[in-house]
Amino acid sequence: MTQGPFFTTLKDRGLIEISGPNRYKFLQKIITNDIGLLTRQDAVYTCLLSPKGTFLYDFFISEAEREPDILYIECEGGNRAKNLAKRLKSHIEDEKVNIETNSNKSVYAVLGLAFGYKDPRHKDLGYRSFSKPIGIPEKLFEKWDYLRISLGVPDGSRDMISGRTTMDVARISLFNGLCYDKIGYIGHKASMKKHYCGLSKKYLQRVKLSEMPEDAELRSSCQDLGIALIKHAAAPITPIKKKH
Repeated sequence: MTQGPFFTTLKDRGLIEISGPNRYKFLQKIITNDIGLLTRQDAVYTCLLSPKGTFLYDFFISEAEREPDILYIECEGGNRAKNLAKRLKSHIEDEKVNIETNSNKSVYAVLGLAFGYKDPRHKDLGYRSFSKPIGIPEKLFEKWDYLRISLGVPDGSRDMISGRTTMDVARISLFNGLCYDKIGYIGHKASMKKHYCGLSKKYLQRVKLSEMPEDAELRSSCQDLGIALIKHAAAPITPIKKKH
């Protein structure tokens, strides 16, 4: 049976505003993806790495519709948002970049309706919006979370460990968060060395909880599915349809 449009309120989200004439140049120097993608898509998914090439934060960058001189960074909320803003500020080299933080921002995931900006990680993850949709039902967060996990998409620090997880282990390139042609960003050399030398022995991937290997490390989970760190490389990701 075809399911109609619905939305869910995402948990624990924050918003950082980047303004100033050098805002694009500033972000381009430090993030794993290409900020230039904003010329042809609504949002960019990207990460900020440590100098050693390990995950610190992941977030979405979009252009503010009503305030064209501002870039929005949608990120994990609370202290994660505050700490990300603090780290971003530490990389400012001139006075032409300004950073403001809202560590508790309402963000909605919308399925089955074009509303907000398209989630760049996977075509089946729908849209994300800072405005609450009107005229469609709201469903529990777990409904969307089950879909995310079925697609094998990691969710920030729920699945990736700050200072430890590499881009290869998280398979961020599969979810459009990494530009291999880009150089010079923080952690670039270390990250690419791990990639080209094939140093990763374990990978984050979707798993059925009833079939999870004993030595796997479970991260986020919902109902019968989870994201786990498993020793062998994963097969191509295909959605698991929930039986009703």
